[in-house]
Amino acid sequence: MKKTLLKFSIEAVLIVLSILLALWIDNRKEISKERKLKSELFKRLYADIRDDSVNFSAYLKRRSRTESNLTALIAYVNAKDIRQDSLAALLNAVEWFAGYSPSNSTYNSIVSSGQVTLFEGDTLFLNIGKYYQANGVVAGMSEAYVAGANRFMVPFLNEHFDRRLFHEKGNARKIDLGKFTETAFVNICYSLSDRLIYEGYLRSHQDKQKVLLGQIRPLVLE
Repeated sequence: MKKTLLKFSIEAVLIVLSILLALWIDNRKEISKERKLKSELFKRLYADIRDDSVNFSAYLKRRSRTESNLTALIAYVNAKDIRQDSLAALLNAVEWFAGYSPSNSTYNSIVSSGQVTLFEGDTLFLNIGKYYQANGVVAGMSEAYVAGANRFMVPFLNEHFDRRLFHEKGNARKIDLGKFTETAFVNICYSLSDRLIYEGYLRSHQDKQKVLLGQIRPLVLE
C-alpha cells in the first residue's frame, strides 16, 4: 500500500514538474519572442528617426534659402527701381517651398496596435514619444509658410504676374512692375517672413534628433 502511494506521489510530482517545466519553457519562448520584436521595433524606429534627420536637414536648407531670398525680395521692391528678370528670379525662389514631412509610421503603428505595452517603463521609448510629439508640432508649423503663400502670394501673382517669366520669357505678357512696389505686395512678403519658423528653434530640434539617434544606436548595433 505504501509502495503504491509512494509511486502515485512520485508520478504526481513528476506530472506537476513537467507542467511547470512546460510553462517555464513557454514563458521563456514568449519573453524571447517579445525581446526580438522589441529589438526589431527599435531598429525600425531608429531608421525612421534617421530618415527624419536627413529630411529635416534638407528642410533647414530650403528654409534658409527661402529666408535669404525673401529678405532680398523685400529690400529689392522697397528700393522701387526694379527689373522684370530680377523680380522673376526672386519670386520663383520664394513663392513656395516644401515643408517638413516626418517619418512616423513605425511609432504610430506601435501605439495603434497596442505594441506599446512592450515598452512599459522604458525611459528611452518615453523619450521617443516626446520626440514625436515635438516633431509633429514642427511639421505642422512648417506648413504655415505654404498656407500663407497659397492664401496671399499665389492670388497676387495670379492677378499681376505671368509665371512664364520663370521659364518662357519670350511668350510672357508684360507685367506692371509698379504693383510689386506697392504696400500691398510688400506686406505679403513681410507676412510670409513672419511665417518662417525661428531657425534657432529648428536647430534645437535637430540637436534633439541627433541625441536620440545616439541613444538608440547601441541597441541597433547589438
